[in-house]
Amino acid sequence: MNLVWEYTINLIRFVLNGDVPEQPENIDYEELFAFGKSHGVENMLYAALRDLNIDVPEETMQKFKTAYEMQIMVEATQALELEAISEAFEKAGIDHVPLKGSVIKYLYPMPDYRKSGDIDILIRPEDEEKAEEVLFKFGYKKREYEQEYDVHSEYSKPPFLMVELHRQLVAKSERTYAFCKEVWNFVTHISDNKITCLYMMSDEYMYTYLLAHLCHHLYQGGAGIRLIMDIYILKSKNKLDNNILNKYLKKANLTELDAMICGLNDKWFNEIYIENYDVIELESIVLSGGSFGNKEMQEVMLNSDTNMNKFIWIIYKIFPPANRISRRYKIIGRKPWLLPAFWIYRLFDIVLFDRKVILDSKNKKFNNSKKDKDIKNIVKAIRHS
Repeated sequence: MNLVWEYTINLIRFVLNGDVPEQPENIDYEELFAFGKSHGVENMLYAALRDLNIDVPEETMQKFKTAYEMQIMVEATQALELEAISEAFEKAGIDHVPLKGSVIKYLYPMPDYRKSGDIDILIRPEDEEKAEEVLFKFGYKKREYEQEYDVHSEYSKPPFLMVELHRQLVAKSERTYAFCKEVWNFVTHISDNKITCLYMMSDEYMYTYLLAHLCHHLYQGGAGIRLIMDIYILKSKNKLDNNILNKYLKKANLTELDAMICGLNDKWFNEIYIENYDVIELESIVLSGGSFGNKEMQEVMLNSDTNMNKFIWIIYKIFPPANRISRRYKIIGRKPWLLPAFWIYRLFDIVLFDRKVILDSKNKKFNNSKKDKDIKNIVKAIRHS
């Protein structure tokens, strides 16, 4: 791990656990800021640098401070907005479950430490039109895309508010769908008032869902520090029932990934490390790709079947299965019977425009098969099908 990566983790551990890190010599604080920003943790780095009285160049420290103060404002605005939307959903009789950062941030030392780009809310699919009407009254506009997406719709309101209205937790193509589709059987009213429309997940179910969400991003090319940290925070702050949790992880097909993530969190935040090659590879994937990974790693993940010969691989590339092609053409996730039509469209598109792209991708694939083998256990633990 390079110096900036390591110091970032050490500073975050200080914020979370109070473990004072050694200050490295010759650290580039501009690089530290850029790396922290790429993972959405620059505000936490500011809190650590400030509390440790680290001598940071004034101009760079101001960047950290501005990001920190901005996040305080964003978090407070998002919290008030979610409260108002929840009250409106209540009046409209819309069952809903706040998700991800909107919930997990309250387990952090300060809620504003956990950056979140949007407000995630799960509703029942049949309530989507009613929920949409509520958001329109709040001044939101629906973000339109060329392809549909089966998981959620996005709504935005100036200057920075975003709401993701989830019909379901994960896409039908994902390995955790069979478990996650039963979410409404695993939520309870957030208070003793059984009339309320506001629900919450149990800690064990939330943990499994956070891992499923992480799995989704890893499969797409990487996930940042925040998603790993969320899982650590939930497990360290709340006492989970391991019997229930292990049952959920098995049903969600996430047992192997959980072991790797626990190993990584032990290494980062508990300073417990048992030599494990998969943990080191996972660490590299997470730290090198920023919050949402990169295209190079996405290609490695999606083309990780090194048992394919070149001819079969090219056929697979031109006529990918539904779970692969739906990442580009979202409508297939909801209307899989359209798959043959998109295969035909894709064939003509490749013949006319993308032949070189396919050949370049093939050469990268078979020239970098060693990297595929290096992460074979990780790919096996996150593969969707």
